[in-house]
Amino acid sequence: MNLLLLNKFLHLYVMTLAYEYVIYFIMCHSFPIKTSKRKAYITAFFYANLVPIINSLSILYIGGEIIEETETVLLISKALVFFEEFIMICFLSYILDIVWYRTYWLTIILHTVMSFPLALLYYAQFTTEDSQGHLMIHLLTLETLPKYIVILLIILLFGGILLLLSRFIKRFKKLHQISKLSWFILYSGWFLIMLSSTKNYQSKNDHTEGGLEGLNNVNQVLIGIAVLLIIMLIAINHSDKRLLRVENALLKEQNEIQYANYLALQQQELNIHKLYHDIGNHIKTIQVLVNNGDNKEAREYTENLVNHYREINKVYYCNNKIINAVLSQKLKVCDQSNITYDIDLTIPEGLTIRDIDLMSVYSNLLDNAIESCQRNENTNNYIKVKSSLVGNYFAIKIVNSKYQEKNVINEKGRFTTWKKNKTMHGYGIRILEEIIERYDGQKELIDLGEEFSAMVMLKAQ
Repeated sequence: MNLLLLNKFLHLYVMTLAYEYVIYFIMCHSFPIKTSKRKAYITAFFYANLVPIINSLSILYIGGEIIEETETVLLISKALVFFEEFIMICFLSYILDIVWYRTYWLTIILHTVMSFPLALLYYAQFTTEDSQGHLMIHLLTLETLPKYIVILLIILLFGGILLLLSRFIKRFKKLHQISKLSWFILYSGWFLIMLSSTKNYQSKNDHTEGGLEGLNNVNQVLIGIAVLLIIMLIAINHSDKRLLRVENALLKEQNEIQYANYLALQQQELNIHKLYHDIGNHIKTIQVLVNNGDNKEAREYTENLVNHYREINKVYYCNNKIINAVLSQKLKVCDQSNITYDIDLTIPEGLTIRDIDLMSVYSNLLDNAIESCQRNENTNNYIKVKSSLVGNYFAIKIVNSKYQEKNVINEKGRFTTWKKNKTMHGYGIRILEEIIERYDGQKELIDLGEEFSAMVMLKAQ
């Protein structure tokens, strides 16, 4: 590579790198990441380098007619576009703490929108087309250096504006409700648009030096994006209806639980009244047995009386009526499945978390704990429930026994289910995650082999 070619390569490479790195930088700041910011920036720089190097060389060699522009070469050039997107998907999967298909929509917007300042400014000032339509790169000189720097600054400024917009869009939580199938339909449509697009922003009709009539194929790309946005809105609307049905089912379940708890409390009051009414007779019976020397019978009678009292007193677990009702219902299932339990709840008065949200969290966690215990072949199954206020967060922790070889966490950090209705389970987990996000909380799922620990922390103030 001679010095003139090196000059062209370097300034085209730097400009393309700036464009690429800004996109990676915005992605690092728009979503939660798995690694530190520093590692994310370094990794982003590495990934952002791959396309500019190949792209700059291909434009120079093909544009400079060093390589003949055949159909095969054009096909390879188009493949570079898909390689660019594939590299971004790899980065999203490696760095972001969220599945790639829930974030890839933003890269589509960024790649499309960030191309405009590059096309309108850089290509207009530093490129021309020869009589055969080949893209020709100008040399970077001291005279053109100020323009070059200004274009770089404009790209960075444009990226800053898009970063602010991406943070605003990130708050639109309905995007995370769209199903995987809907996302793949959207991306299949985008793939077809990219396949038919030349991604060439130079006009083929104007061969004058520095001429730029318009952005080639831009109407097709913009119409495609508009169609994809419409499909996205339809998918959000569909997801909203599904979530609404699930939430209505939860509300119905809450009403049924409250009614069942009301009946249980009535029965408890009746049993307590009966026990209070008969307590004198019980004491006299025990006294007669002791006086007659029937100590064994007296002991058995006393134990039965204590067990009866415990059965009556068992209904109350905490001062929150909804959670008390949920626990009463779920722990009945534990009794039927021979699962022992230890309950230690401290739910403060005036908690700012909605009762229906608390109900959803406890129901989901307890359902998964009970399911895990029921699948365990061991007889000594147990569930430990503990809740308390920790600083500004209300913590709910449930530990349960499990079969050692059964992994209850899938590759996405979610509960694995063996239920027949996996769709309802999926929406239940999605609602749980939405609640965690709504209260700026976090979850921690730990598979310890013979037992499993799930903790959810919700901001309470």
